[in-house]
Amino acid sequence: MKLSNIEFMAQAIVELKRVECDFIEYKKSVDQRASILKTACAYANNYMNREVGLILIGVEEMDEETGEKAVPKRPVIGIDEAKLETTENVLKSLLAEVHPRIAYHLLDVEVDSRKVLVVAVEPGSDGSYETSQRAEHDKSIRLRAGRYIRVRRDTRLPNRREEFELLKKFADFHFSSELNETATLDDLNYEWMREYLVRTGAAQDVRALPKLEMAQALGLVSGSEYGGYRAKNFAVLMFADCPQDFIPYARVEIIREAKDTDKMEATVFDGPIWMQVLRAKDFFEEVIQRSYTVREEGLLGHRMVYNWPETTFAELLTNAVLLKEYDKRVRGRIRVRGHALIHQPQPAVASRHHRGHEHAGGVPGSRVPQPRAQGDVPCARTHRVVRLGHSSRQARHGGERQSAAPLRAAQRHRRLHDGHMPHQRGVRVHPRPRGCGHQGEQPNYQ
Repeated sequence: MKLSNIEFMAQAIVELKRVECDFIEYKKSVDQRASILKTACAYANNYMNREVGLILIGVEEMDEETGEKAVPKRPVIGIDEAKLETTENVLKSLLAEVHPRIAYHLLDVEVDSRKVLVVAVEPGSDGSYETSQRAEHDKSIRLRAGRYIRVRRDTRLPNRREEFELLKKFADFHFSSELNETATLDDLNYEWMREYLVRTGAAQDVRALPKLEMAQALGLVSGSEYGGYRAKNFAVLMFADCPQDFIPYARVEIIREAKDTDKMEATVFDGPIWMQVLRAKDFFEEVIQRSYTVREEGLLGHRMVYNWPETTFAELLTNAVLLKEYDKRVRGRIRVRGHALIHQPQPAVASRHHRGHEHAGGVPGSRVPQPRAQGDVPCARTHRVVRLGHSSRQARHGGERQSAAPLRAAQRHRRLHDGHMPHQRGVRVHPRPRGCGHQGEQPNYQ
């Protein structure tokens, strides 16, 4: 959820005196550490399937004069501005006692001319989440270690049935169906949605729907009481102009040697991932693929031989892009080397042997390693790499949701020799480049 929406939501909750519920918790001060820690853990586990969980610190929840409970007392106590930074540091240290690491925002909003500190916890996907043994033995916390859940306004350890459901939820987690952190309906391109429906043969009445109704019919968005319509991750991948802005490594980049130089040049394909596949495939056919006309002596007619099998490349590219696990951050690569097409997951950390070095199939000065498959012999010809999802964007909140390979069947190194050029006695091979006029490139037949 966007930070501006969270701020608006927090202010509205206090001003409207909303009763505590499964996503709202009031705390008088940061001294209530055990309660804050277990509530944050429960919000990350998201047992009640909420978009975000809020802990509002500096708000007393009981008014002795009226006898009201679980509603904010007005005016709020607030937190002195001079103590905001200290309070935030205490919270950061406290929330580090939840494992795996949770994603959260710390915001301060003004209510009754005083500062209220908001801890907004995002639902997690790496769980289940639990508090640490260290927090249990820390005298300032003293919270029993475990996986906490939030049921209505109660934060507690789950019973056997609830714990089974919690573990099953994370075992069945699908990143694509979850709401994106920041993307909304406005970030989806209506024209791409209509184009996709036309290409897939959808009914005319569906293609004529207004944007919101079309998005709802396709299950692309979820309505929010405070944040408008939030887009799901698969909607961002399929219909955002630049999915890379919301999901790291969500683009295709083709890196190849520039003509007559020892440098590398890159061609980037943005847009919906299905369009990335189509554009990259066209580029492969026009710029990289070459055809040969083979005529045999004494025989009429001829046959065509291609340096790389088009259908195989298209299959590898489609699997690597459309079936990638985008919640994890490892670049996938399709390497075109010698007479082989090889799909490789891209390691997240460069080895010291490759840092700062240029070599065939890599980027000059790149800190990304270029691993070789077993038995993969370097070729004197131009090496080309189709790198999937190259990005320098860092994870939010210090989270590292790293790695992930595409389809299992495409993960194996696949060496295909369909494109082996014939050099037999009595056979004349007449090279004829395919698309040789593109970008002024001339074919290389060394």
